[in-house]
Amino acid sequence: MQNYRYIIGFVVVFLAGCAGFQWSILEPIQKPEVEPEVELAPEEAAKLSEQAASLLQEARYMEASKVLWSAAQELPSPQKELMQIESASALIKGHHLLNAHKQLLLIDEQVLQAEALLNKRVLSATFYQQTRQAEKIIALLPQSLIEQASTTLKIKALNIRADSLKSVGRYTESLATYIELKSLSDDQSYDDYTKKIWQTLVAVSPRDAKAQLLRKPENRELRAWLELALIATPAAVGSTQLEQDYQRWANNHAFLEIPDYIYQDLLTRWAYFDFNPRKITLLLPLTGDYANIGRIIRDGFFDEYKKTTPTMQINIYNTDQDKDIVALYQEASRQGADMIIGPLLKQKVTALLAHRPLPTPLITLNYQPQDSAVEAEVFQFGLNPEDEAVQAAQKLFDKEYDSIVVLSPDNDWGKRMVQRFEQIYLQLGGRIRDLSYYDVHFKDYAAIVQTLFHLDASRQRHLELEEVLDKRAEFTPRIRDDINAAMLFADHEKASLIYPLMKFYYADELPVYATSHVYAPGKEDILRELDGLIYSDIPFILDTEKYPGDKKSIEYPRLFALGSDAYKLINAIRRISINKTELAGATGYIATHHNARLFRRLSWAKFTKGQPVALGQNW
Repeated sequence: MQNYRYIIGFVVVFLAGCAGFQWSILEPIQKPEVEPEVELAPEEAAKLSEQAASLLQEARYMEASKVLWSAAQELPSPQKELMQIESASALIKGHHLLNAHKQLLLIDEQVLQAEALLNKRVLSATFYQQTRQAEKIIALLPQSLIEQASTTLKIKALNIRADSLKSVGRYTESLATYIELKSLSDDQSYDDYTKKIWQTLVAVSPRDAKAQLLRKPENRELRAWLELALIATPAAVGSTQLEQDYQRWANNHAFLEIPDYIYQDLLTRWAYFDFNPRKITLLLPLTGDYANIGRIIRDGFFDEYKKTTPTMQINIYNTDQDKDIVALYQEASRQGADMIIGPLLKQKVTALLAHRPLPTPLITLNYQPQDSAVEAEVFQFGLNPEDEAVQAAQKLFDKEYDSIVVLSPDNDWGKRMVQRFEQIYLQLGGRIRDLSYYDVHFKDYAAIVQTLFHLDASRQRHLELEEVLDKRAEFTPRIRDDINAAMLFADHEKASLIYPLMKFYYADELPVYATSHVYAPGKEDILRELDGLIYSDIPFILDTEKYPGDKKSIEYPRLFALGSDAYKLINAIRRISINKTELAGATGYIATHHNARLFRRLSWAKFTKGQPVALGQNW
């Protein structure tokens, strides 16, 4: 038995020392049959361990994992679970993330000691990092469990936890975790953690910093950084006063080693925040083909404006089709606009952003087609449908639906949605088994749904069986068994025709996802056909507590919400762009991405009796 323990230890150490990896996913390996636990003979253990070590050296990670998993079935607990953990670790090192996740779900945590349990959960967290499920990571890695670990594993777990806390906006907790990591770090990592502390601190809101300070945290370094957070994001900007506040803070906390760049960053932040726009120009179409849309956006803007104590002067320039958008922008700048919002139409946004320079801060209400660099004070915002395709791909994979079919309209919009969805979903590691485009002019989609679900093949197998048996056989068609979900791109009219057919043709248990285009307020009579469909939408529609009222009275509620958020962004845009935080808006949770393109994170709902029922932010 001593030889056996040495061999197991060798495999553990060998696997733990393997090189880093990049994420990708291959086909799930077949789950091994559960067999009675029989202690593995030392010579068999040695043979299998040598085989696994050899496979790992040759970078044949999937094969090594199979060897380790099979060997684990012969071991008593907890040796069995320890080797299963190493099997999953080999898969991760071999880029087989989803396979590893499925193995880790099978491991019994009840028999593991704290160190092994945390090691397993750190491996599980890698899957949730890739699928952006930060809340699950935080639950997996509680502080109480991390405290029991060895220093090396503790540092690894704390890093993952700190990053996850930061990604969901729990900045003060993330800040405290990075401070703990700095205390555990060596000289080489000390400066890196100081940078992370600073980057996290500038995202802490003054309200949260004050709340934490009122609790009088015992850690004096945490108290010091929280006090600096109040100076970094001041309620009012007065450079002389703020410089004096910083010097006083530095003198009071001389025990901290403060890099010079922090003070320089503060000067830059204060100068950037010293911005109180008082004269705003809206560039909207008020006549012509898009006049109705322009007026609805304007109404949403002024609806939000009236909720505040307005001190701004608002000017509106009509951007009808024959107007030169560059000339209108320049005229607004000459008239002293502090900020310009618009234009709305994509071609006008493209024309304006092609012009240089654009000295007056600008928030467009649409996106240029190419994701190219723009000037520093130009932000692109709008109801970008491709953002919803991205979130649908991420959500399907979050829910572990890794093998799907996609149905989309055969038009420019449908192809753009599929292109963006496919890009993200395949990148995450999902598989699209079939992609079908439907003609938007059809009224009957039975044939395309049957083909998509392989019901024609099911019927053919039935006919072949009857021919072999030479008699009629009882038959219920079954949809294909190589998928676990479906993605539907459609408006509310087409969805109400297609989704019922999906359920009718034996896919009533198959999860089907869609985007906001399937819902139109006031169309509940046909939306009852969508009961069970899961889709994404804006808070203005789904959050009835924050946004009460009858949305049916608004012709285009999403455009109304766009106008509302355009007003909110005037004073928030600089803070969310520099802090990389989210603004809870009517069109979604808004954050800046690369090239100053604003991205909206939507909410999810399920249709019940023709009405969308919100599934909650943590769903």
